[in-house]
Amino acid sequence: MNNSKATAPLLDDENRPHHAPAMGDRPKERPFILAVTRNGHMSEHVMEYTLNVALRMQYNILAVHVDTLPFFRDRGRRGKLFAAAMRESARLFQSKAQSRGVRVEHLGEVGKISGVIDRMCHARRRIEFVVIDKGIRLADVAKRSPVPVFPVITTHSGHSSKTISHTTQGKGVFAMSTAS
Repeated sequence: MNNSKATAPLLDDENRPHHAPAMGDRPKERPFILAVTRNGHMSEHVMEYTLNVALRMQYNILAVHVDTLPFFRDRGRRGKLFAAAMRESARLFQSKAQSRGVRVEHLGEVGKISGVIDRMCHARRRIEFVVIDKGIRLADVAKRSPVPVFPVITTHSGHSSKTISHTTQGKGVFAMSTAS
């Protein structure tokens, strides 16, 4: 004699059977693109490029403004200007993202850019790649980044030209160009 109990299947609103979600299951969070600048203002080219890629790939964006000189001896004037510029840039980026239906989070960080990128990639499990703004040296960042790094290179006319990917995970190959 079998003592197991039979259970009726769960039914949805239209009386169709469905499986109950397992404990701990939750909707998958979209991956992130990490957009990094060392300026209070992120360049509009980086904003546009990152928004276009995020829209096509259905990713979220984590925009990080890195203050590389937090202890500059000017009695905090530089830090206040940096914070004001960051808020202004965040409003612009948020406005552009909202009109396209892309989620953007903003953070202000201090320190070396390569260290901030490394820390962000390990703190956020779903960062797929990094887009860096002008003024950030690609070779320095790519050495410590656990994910591919893409600089946005603009021409004199203001249009994006080629994008170069650098990753340190492969053996023997340091750089790969995605442009012809």
